Amino acid sequence: MLERGITEDIILIKSLKADTKGNLIYDHTEQTSMR
Repeated sequence: MLERGITEDIILIKSLKADTKGNLIYDHTEQTSMR
């Protein structure tokens, strides 16, 4: 049970990091295209 919870937390953290990076890239491209 503990190992399963830890792996799920790692997956959540990785997906959150990927989302923040993706949002930063998307926001940057959106701003440059608007100019």
